Amino acid sequence: MANERRVAGFSISDGTNDIGRILGYTISMKISEEEVSGLGDTVGDPPIISEQYLATSVGKTAKLNGISIIDDSGQSAVETAADTGDTMTLEYRYDDGSGYDLTGFFTSHEKTGSKPDTEKFSAEFRVNNKTSAAAS
Repeated sequence: MANERRVAGFSISDGTNDIGRILGYTISMKISEEEVSGLGDTVGDPPIISEQYLATSVGKTAKLNGISIIDDSGQSAVETAADTGDTMTLEYRYDDGSGYDLTGFFTSHEKTGSKPDTEKFSAEFRVNNKTSAAAS
């Protein structure tokens, strides 16, 4: 348990304002690949093709979700960036100050509400640059 990463104290900010009431987050990487095996790449007898692959691209995304708060500066910045397609940097931080600076743009922003819950928001972010931040 001592080496497990805890999420209590985790925050996301736009560099100036924390985004209030974050309930969860995801940072993902998807690696695309292409098969590059040739007819001579074989195993066994009789020979069968031994598949070989190379990575062709790495795509990074981030997601965040939380409870909507009236007049929250961080949530307003997210919604504005999503409405306009602006590039922004999100700072994902653990309680020790380590984490990531993610630069990109929002690909979706959604608000949901249903009885008896409070309104919630979720957003997806295309990451063009991911930089590690050291613990403070």
